[in-house]
Order: sequence, then C-alpha cells, then structure tokens
Amino acid sequence: MAPQVELDRLKKWYYGPRADRLKSEGDLAQLLLHFAEAMDRKPVNPADLPPDAKPEEELLGARRDLLYTELCQAYPEHRWQIHTRRSKMNKRLRPIAAGLLGLVSFTLCAAIEASAQTPAVKPKPPMFSYVADWQFPRSSWPDVEKTTSALNPILDKALADGTIIGYGVDKNLVHQPDTATHDDWWSAMSLAGIVKTLDQISATETNTSPLMASATKHWDSIYVSRYYNWKPGSFKGAYTFVTAHKLKESEPFDGLDAVAQNLLVPLLEKQLADGVILAYEIDTQVIHTQAPGTFWIVYITPTPEGLDTVHRAIRESMNANPLAKEAFGGIIDDTGHRDGLDKSDGIYK
Repeated sequence: MAPQVELDRLKKWYYGPRADRLKSEGDLAQLLLHFAEAMDRKPVNPADLPPDAKPEEELLGARRDLLYTELCQAYPEHRWQIHTRRSKMNKRLRPIAAGLLGLVSFTLCAAIEASAQTPAVKPKPPMFSYVADWQFPRSSWPDVEKTTSALNPILDKALADGTIIGYGVDKNLVHQPDTATHDDWWSAMSLAGIVKTLDQISATETNTSPLMASATKHWDSIYVSRYYNWKPGSFKGAYTFVTAHKLKESEPFDGLDAVAQNLLVPLLEKQLADGVILAYEIDTQVIHTQAPGTFWIVYITPTPEGLDTVHRAIRESMNANPLAKEAFGGIIDDTGHRDGLDKSDGIYK
C-alpha cells in the first residue's frame, strides 16, 4: 500500500511542523522536493569537495530534473515550485539528498499506482449499534438462546420496515472474570432506530424473565461507525473477532480516520470481497462509558479458518508497509489493547 499523506501527518516529526498543512499527495511531494533543494543549496567549504565531485553533482541535478518532470506529468494541476539556483553541496549531504530524491520518486510512483488501483476511502453516513452485555451463571447458558430468540419477531419487523439494518446474538468464547458471557445487538442508520427498537424490547416479558433476573452483571453500550460494510443475509455459528485500541492522549482523534482510510478499510474490504468475512465495522462510543480515544475493530467470519486468513493478511500488510505499521503504532497506546472472540448468529439486511 502506498504511503498516504494522512499517515505522514501522524508522524509529523518526519517532515516538521509544515506537515500539518499537507492536503494532498502533491503537497507531500512538494514538501520533500523543497527539503532536497534546501540541502542542495547548502554552502560548502571547497576543501571538503573530492576531486570527482562534479559527475555526482551532475547526476543529482539530473535526478532532480527528472523528478520535477514526473511531478508535473502526474499532477498537472499543481503549481510546482522549483528553485534554479544551486551551489555546491557538502559531500556529507550529497548522498542524503540523492536518497531523498529517490524516496520522493518511489513515493510518487507508488501513490500513482495505488490511486489507479484502489478507490479513495471516505467516511460513510453514521451507523449506530446497541450492544447489551450479560454475564450469566453457567447453569443458565442453555436458556440464553431460547430466551433471546423470543425477541426475533420484534427485530424481524424492525428489519423489514428499515428501522434497523441488522441484529444478532453472541456467545463469548474467551472468558474472563469480569467480562460478559453473552450479548445481543442491533444496528441502525439513526439513533432513533436504535431507541425505538430498545423501547419495544424493553416492554416485553422477556426483559423480566427468570434468565434476565439470573444475570450477575449487565451493561449496555451504544457505538457509532463511519467505516463499515456487510454482505446481506443471515449467518449462524460464525465467529466475531473484536480488538479494542486506545489512541495516545497526544494524538488528535482524526488519526483514526487516517489509519482507517489508508490501512484498515482497504484490507477489510478485500477480505469481504474474497468471502473471508461477512461484515466489519470500526466503532467508537456515542455515549462514552469507557476512556476517550478508545475504538473497536470488529469483523465476522463464517469459518474458523477465516480468523487465520485475516490475521495473516494483517501481518503481511504490516510487513510490506513499514510506514503504515509505524504510523499505526505511533498513535496507539498499547496499554488499552484488548481482544475478544465470540460465536455469533445474526442477520444483515
């Protein structure tokens, strides 16, 4: 995956304060070009120059001129600024500038190739999800599916009339002392759809059933996602993988947009297109009951093998794109990382 300007902004110390003003790949290339030219113009002590300096300087100038031509052809709408005055360069800076110009060329070519192959990722209209988490004693587990299925007529009607776009139930497979054993959820394209469905479910006898009364712990959450997709249809016995991360306090929250658009969504969309996963979403909380800056990456796969496939794709993507890997690691507070794995039944419209 080509380095994108949003990821470069996350590591602004690579380019200095001006990185905050980058708005496009052309701006990024212009910034690097100016930096290379600044080094090109550094005054030097003639005694530092080796006898064979001229051919290397001519090569560097040719490289810069070639890069300028490539930039003009790739971004004709951009007004490129290039300085014609050059002085001899310090021999210690020459290799750095030459390497930097090579990096700009590589970045430009990679960006052009990626933009031709991959459509730009943009935030979607918000999708909201209500999740009711329950901790039931083991003796009550056999009754969970029977009790929650009694809510299906309400949820099916809400799905049919467009109030919600999906619903399901999850059974936790990796138990911890203070975590839920089960949950039920539904998603809608508005908070009104979430709350209307909640009102109907709260009015049923199921809400006061012996199973619900046996719960040792219960809590609710409402999430919102701007990055999501699914395949319509029902699923049973699928696997839901959830990974929670927390942004560093020093990072702006739009850092999540950069990582989602340039790393996570392209990877997950490919898994969806290949049939490896059934749905995915990147969530934050609407009503904040956990630490600010926390976000969740969720995907559903129909088979156990799908878990391995997605994890392998993530590793390969990170290894192939060290800048993306470093950018992701640079905005994440690892102490907030948690994972979950559920067995899931559900449906998407």
